Amino acid sequence: MRLLQLSVLTLLTGCAHQSTVDVIAPAEDGGAQVSGPMPLAPDLLTGTLDNGLTYYIRKNTEPENRAVFRLVVDAGSILEDDDQLGLAHVVEHMAFNGTENFEGNELIKTLESFGLKFGAHLNAHTSFDETVYKLTVPTDNADQMTSSMLILHDWADGLAFDGEEIERERGVVLEEWRRSQGSGTRVRDQLIPMMYADSPYPDRLPIGTEASLLGFEHEALVRFYNDWYRPDLMALIAVGDFDPQVMEATIKAQFSDIEGPAEPRVRVRSDVPAKEAFDALVITDPEMTRTNIQMQIKHAEVLSGSHEEIRAGMVRGLAGSILNERLAVVARQADAPFLGAGTGMSRMTPSVMSLIFGAAVVDDGVAVGVEAMMREVRRAVQHGFTEGELQRAVAMRVASMEASLKEANNISSTSKANELVRVYTTGESVSGIVYETALIKRLGEEITVQEVNAYALSWAATLGRSLSVMMPEKEGVSPPVADDLVAMIGEIMSADTQAPEQDEALAPLMANKPSAGTILSREEVAEIGATKVTLSNGVVVWLKPTDFKDDEVLIAASSPGGYYSVSDEDLVAARTATAIRNRSGVGVHDVTSLGKVLAGKKISLNTSISSSSESLYGSASPDDLEDAFALAHLLMTAPRFDEAAFTNEVQSSTSSLTNRLSTPNAQLSDAFTHMIWGDNFRRKPWTVADISQMDLEKSAAFYADRFADGDDFTWWITGAFTMEDIEPLLETYVASLPVLEGSETQADDGVRRNEGKATVEVRAGSEPKASVQIAFHKEASYDPQSRLALKAAKHLLSTRLREVLREDLSGVYGVGVRASIGRFPVEMATGTINFGCNPERVDELTAATFDVIKSLQTEDVDSQYLENFKEQERRSWETARRQNSYWQGVMTHAFWSGHPLSELAEEEGRLTALNAEDVRAALAHLFTPERHRTAVLLPKE
Repeated sequence: MRLLQLSVLTLLTGCAHQSTVDVIAPAEDGGAQVSGPMPLAPDLLTGTLDNGLTYYIRKNTEPENRAVFRLVVDAGSILEDDDQLGLAHVVEHMAFNGTENFEGNELIKTLESFGLKFGAHLNAHTSFDETVYKLTVPTDNADQMTSSMLILHDWADGLAFDGEEIERERGVVLEEWRRSQGSGTRVRDQLIPMMYADSPYPDRLPIGTEASLLGFEHEALVRFYNDWYRPDLMALIAVGDFDPQVMEATIKAQFSDIEGPAEPRVRVRSDVPAKEAFDALVITDPEMTRTNIQMQIKHAEVLSGSHEEIRAGMVRGLAGSILNERLAVVARQADAPFLGAGTGMSRMTPSVMSLIFGAAVVDDGVAVGVEAMMREVRRAVQHGFTEGELQRAVAMRVASMEASLKEANNISSTSKANELVRVYTTGESVSGIVYETALIKRLGEEITVQEVNAYALSWAATLGRSLSVMMPEKEGVSPPVADDLVAMIGEIMSADTQAPEQDEALAPLMANKPSAGTILSREEVAEIGATKVTLSNGVVVWLKPTDFKDDEVLIAASSPGGYYSVSDEDLVAARTATAIRNRSGVGVHDVTSLGKVLAGKKISLNTSISSSSESLYGSASPDDLEDAFALAHLLMTAPRFDEAAFTNEVQSSTSSLTNRLSTPNAQLSDAFTHMIWGDNFRRKPWTVADISQMDLEKSAAFYADRFADGDDFTWWITGAFTMEDIEPLLETYVASLPVLEGSETQADDGVRRNEGKATVEVRAGSEPKASVQIAFHKEASYDPQSRLALKAAKHLLSTRLREVLREDLSGVYGVGVRASIGRFPVEMATGTINFGCNPERVDELTAATFDVIKSLQTEDVDSQYLENFKEQERRSWETARRQNSYWQGVMTHAFWSGHPLSELAEEEGRLTALNAEDVRAALAHLFTPERHRTAVLLPKE
């Protein structure tokens, strides 16, 4: 085994390398526009080794004791030779199947023993132009850091390419290809040649072809690795809780020995030219469920990391934000021409950008949807935007940057590492959040509506323009003619439109504050460092101030109840109540004016009604807490239920259900649901016929009833606040909520799962793929030890099924395993196993699944699996306990379960005491071959 030439023990100490950048002055003090190259972030340490390998290093302590690595290879499927289709991706797979220092699957097993999870902390992806390996590891263990650096080196210059492993992985990649087949792939295969016309990209899809995956030679695989995995086409990114200068020394010692080929192949950059002709394509497919329109305008853009690029990007973003606001207003009309529409930028290649206007429409509404969407584009081109629209868009952009600045010390290492991937692959600048926020604020002051309007004129260009329509193929719906759509768009883009109206003065969010109540009592909850407050109207509020994030406060309130208590004839109206309210607004504000009132504020609050409870939930910035609580008060006391919103929801729901059963997976899901629940109306999937039972008045009455009684709700608030700041808000907006006599309990409609063993087979779809779903359930105790044992059992079963079905039998790409114990309406353990595979191997792999279950229940299992699970749990706790959502979950779980918070202090003891017999018993209790239900999807005969 190759050893590091520098100890990593010193990674745990030391200070970051620092540099400085100039401060951006406000526009009124700054004089001339800033220009030229953007500076590098002061905490970024970067360089290039003599062999050409680039490195980027940043110290970051969110989360603590973790390092996030990215090995970026500037090579993807676009570089494949004709005999290598899909092999860039296969090479990526082989990185986990044997290297110079880790035989076979030992690399995965080694990292799992560190408490890492395959997928979450260990992964990779391959695209047209890049391959990126991803690794997150602890930094508080020197041996684990040493192994991790060795793994990164092996990926760069030490893949084994064992013949037997290649053949095993051939089957796995084939299953990944098989899983992707279906309507989406068929549409993609028609769309890509138009989007990437006159370039090699359509012939170099990263997944390859079935023929190439079945027939590739081992030599071709190795050749791709030898040609393109070389230091001058690689970057190593390290972000985390370590000393950057020691990390730099470690990288130099570890990676300087990698040598490139004596005669390297030229890394050709493929262009995607913008055609003069206006291309249009109408694609139909019998398994599509929605009709979508996409207008694309592509243009060349090679980034150089300049201030001018940031300014141009902000101008584009502001224009897109304003157009999205206008399109949203159109979508909210009672007889809206589209279900939804929007615009955005997408990077097609490292040198080509694409501006996209898109809309979702009803099946026979393509022409109407295209006309309405392009009319708004034309309006922007002809008349531009208003000053009010621009200032709103600027406020939202600046508020977003200021929120990020407040969280500067809490930005995750993963986020920063992914940013550096883009720096290497696309030339994106990285100057640090302090500089970038100051720049955006200055640009927000400098950019004029004339400048944004000038950019909007480019939307009229025909160069690089294409239109695609993707829709279901079915009787009764005639697809439009592509040339007719092109002609219509030409007419629209030269027609006169009405200028946009100027903004009217907006009413305040809440005209008058409610009469405040008081705080009756405070009780310290030492177990979690929280305070339980009781208000004068009887409402109980749990408060946990934290310092995890500087710009986040989580707000939640729940009450027992829900829609289980309503009759069958009112069930649809009850279940659609919050969807209608969400489209309607609150108080005097519809959704459009509400968005304008809250523009620039970081507030996200909503309501929901589940089967057995009703809830308010969301988050806010500490600076916006008063508006957030005012909104919460209005959501509970002054909800709107507008006729237009109701019509929109009916149209959207009808559209989503009309073609739902055209997909094989929906047919499988329905058969599976029927097998579990039978024909019970309260559990069956909805159909278009059910939408006829929607009723605006019933929904409004049901919502009002669910949220009418304030003291039925318990509140939980976690995050960056002080008791002094939040208590007056509670007195004003929560203690003032109306209360009713009596109290509610969780409703139980009495519906239970079917017992016994059953199997159902569904024949649907034309692709050569199958899907298997197996369900288990059994009454179980909802106590902490039982839940932990079942969680460990799920981990063990998931790991062994991956090893057997994927790694040994090469029969699946992945296996999904779920298992948990629910509390209501009865304490019940449920579990599912699902996988996709070749239809010819369904019986073999299903039998192998039950063989694995039997072996785990009857045979001794390597203790390392249990130790891996325990280490994963401990490592997960380390990061979770520094998140507001974790503590919010702890408090809400204690409320709903009735379990004392003292259980939290016993977590480590329960985990330590967990043994193999506990796990075996949990497996034997739930995953019983005699009590399971299986649904299998096979292609049509």
